[in-house]
Amino acid sequence: MRYWFPNLIAKIPASVYSKLQTAFLIIVALLMLFGGIVLGAMSSMNNHAEDLIRLHQKTAAFRQLQQDITYQLYSVTSALVGRDERQLSIIARQLHQSKYNLERVQFVTTDELNLSSRVSGDQENLANLITDIVDGIQSHSSPDFVDTKFNEATKLADKLELVTNEMVNRAESDMLAKIDQTNEAYRTSKMLVIGFSIGSVILALILGYALANSLLKPIKLIDESLNQTALGDFSQQVDVPNRDELGSLSEHLNYMNSELDRLYKQLETANQQMEEKNVQL
Repeated sequence: MRYWFPNLIAKIPASVYSKLQTAFLIIVALLMLFGGIVLGAMSSMNNHAEDLIRLHQKTAAFRQLQQDITYQLYSVTSALVGRDERQLSIIARQLHQSKYNLERVQFVTTDELNLSSRVSGDQENLANLITDIVDGIQSHSSPDFVDTKFNEATKLADKLELVTNEMVNRAESDMLAKIDQTNEAYRTSKMLVIGFSIGSVILALILGYALANSLLKPIKLIDESLNQTALGDFSQQVDVPNRDELGSLSEHLNYMNSELDRLYKQLETANQQMEEKNVQL
């Protein structure tokens, strides 16, 4: 059983040079495939790293937006409670102008456009409500009108805070999920590289063992036969399964041994006949 693979290689009808060249090309192909797998694993890890960077930028942008809006909402609440007309006017202008962070959010992500649009719309509506409250205070409108606008502004502020919290929580959840995916991809890539490395080494060893035995075993048999021939034993026949130069060499050796054995027997017969004639004389 241990020689079935070497015998299989030996029976391949190809020259020794072709077999050695094929074995070399197989090893080169394994190395190239291994390199491709390593590059693929590195590319996958690089893609995961880029995704993590984008998610980090997205989360940072959302947190900054959350902090800015929280500060604005705190200022809005304080100004509304105190009915500070001057402060409310300043806040209304700030809300109308605070588009930088929203533009930054839209730049770092394309999958949260719905939420960022809601935030932009709520900010605009809140700024309009505060403007109405300021106008109502300046024009001495009825208290009911100012209170109604005040309640609407308070509810909208609460809603705006919930939306920004939702954006941050979703971004953080996506980043944690991506970290888990990156760790899993790293473990998978590591096992793939290790498994392929071990498999390649085993395959190379098996191929080297089979190829070496398919060449060395016939050479050993031929050498033993030549030693017997040198000692005068021409009855040796080499059984070599190779269909290459070694197989051809063994056939020639067997033919030479057969011819030498035939000639030697003819000489022995001739010598015996001459000895018999000498005895008769």
